[in-house]
Amino acid sequence: MSRMGGLQIGDVIPVTAPAAVLPKRARMEKVGNQRGMMRREMSVKGALEWAFGVEHAQLEFDEVAAVGGLGLPGRGAEARLMEQGALGCNIDTFRGRSHPHDDADLIASVVRNSLLWFQSVRVAELARAGCVPDWMPEARLQCVPVAWRKSNQHGATARTEEVGRITYRTRRGTITKPLLVCPVTYSPTGAQIAAARRSYLEWWGWLLDVRVGLAAVDLGRIHVTDVMPPLRPWQNKG
Repeated sequence: MSRMGGLQIGDVIPVTAPAAVLPKRARMEKVGNQRGMMRREMSVKGALEWAFGVEHAQLEFDEVAAVGGLGLPGRGAEARLMEQGALGCNIDTFRGRSHPHDDADLIASVVRNSLLWFQSVRVAELARAGCVPDWMPEARLQCVPVAWRKSNQHGATARTEEVGRITYRTRRGTITKPLLVCPVTYSPTGAQIAAARRSYLEWWGWLLDVRVGLAAVDLGRIHVTDVMPPLRPWQNKG
């Protein structure tokens, strides 16, 4: 067979396709794990809500005992039946209920080991509820009366206090009247708003610690991105 430029007629020439025409699965290899499995991208907040809210993962105070079956001492069936009778209900032990996904258990373990116990419990509670700490987005400093009188046909009126008496003279003689003031306060106070926003910032820092911990583990089906909730959402309000 004749040769043309070092090639024989009939040779197969490999052609590399541009990235734009590669199939979607090939272009997403960057989010694959070490086992070559494709993973779903989630933010750290989304991963926590999936693990605790959807898969119902649990925090283990003693993970070694939980894995090794070294929990609290066992109890007899009679004691459990007596407790059920006291509650007036039966515990659902249907076997069709599935266990949490392995990734969900691993995320719960990272949360437990990245934070203090009360911090991990708080993060898990918010993730199960699918919400963030209440940073009082609608809070505005308002001057309001300390107390109110009972409403009448004219509506509610502020309660007043007597702080003194005033005396003056008229043609009819000397008249004395009470000097009344309306005690007021600010609600919510600046300290309450600041405390709520400090709580949000603490939660944000806890999520950052969890994100760093999740970056060091190899999840099977999830890829945790660097996306974080807004750091100071109150600054974005008009």
